[in-house]
Amino acid sequence: MNDRRHELQQNDLAIYLDRINKVIEPHSKVIAVVIGGLIVAGLAWMLYNGEQTSKRSYSTFELIEAMNSNDTEILAGVSEKFPGTLASEWAKLYQANQFLTEGVDALFADRDNAVTLLGDAKKAYENALVGATDPLLISRGHFGLARAHESLGELDEAIAQYKETIAVGESDEMTEKAEERIAALGKPGTKSFLAWFADQDFSPSDPSLPPSLPGSASLPDLPDLDLPDLNLPGGENSTVMESDEGLELPADDGAETGVKEEASETADEAKGEEVKEDSKAETASAE
Repeated sequence: MNDRRHELQQNDLAIYLDRINKVIEPHSKVIAVVIGGLIVAGLAWMLYNGEQTSKRSYSTFELIEAMNSNDTEILAGVSEKFPGTLASEWAKLYQANQFLTEGVDALFADRDNAVTLLGDAKKAYENALVGATDPLLISRGHFGLARAHESLGELDEAIAQYKETIAVGESDEMTEKAEERIAALGKPGTKSFLAWFADQDFSPSDPSLPPSLPGSASLPDLPDLDLPDLNLPGGENSTVMESDEGLELPADDGAETGVKEEASETADEAKGEEVKEDSKAETASAE
């Protein structure tokens, strides 16, 4: 009975497989092509993924080297060599940071060069922000762009970029720093100082000389510093300097005695030499 049942089950399975085969057989070539294509696509994806991973690693390594060089051209090369990578976007940002640093330093040596460098910094920051998706990069880009505008005395543009930094909401620290700068730029004293500073040119007439400093007449007024009276001893109402009791130094008797003794010994030696010479002279005349 069991053998009969087993034979019937095998017959049913054979009939079922035969039906499937008849359905598939007309499309067997198409199915084979599809399966082969899936295999090739899988292999291609594996190769592409491995290549992209290697590319990201290599681009990150070159970015680190470029950052250590502080060279804007090398950073630009990393950005152009690895387009579409996160390293490329950060290379643009670090390039802008370097332009900003050099521009701020040049403000005290070469005003024209400083304006050029700060202009390059603004363009580099704007270029770094194009298509950026990383909140950290976007936040740093707007903040750096605000710094560049502020260094050139462009206060309205600087405040607008600080507000963009706050809008990103990347971190509480960046938001707080941007709010501090907005508050500082809104003060009349800050505005007057930046307006004065924007008109200054510290470039020396002779390039071999150090940067010159502005005259005191051209400097903006300092705030009124109402400092408390320290009441230190020695002031107008102090009797410290009027006291007759000064510092009593020990008498230099020993030094004087030593000098006198040395002078006496020198005189005795001189007399002894004279006596010897007289004796020699008398002996010679007697002979």
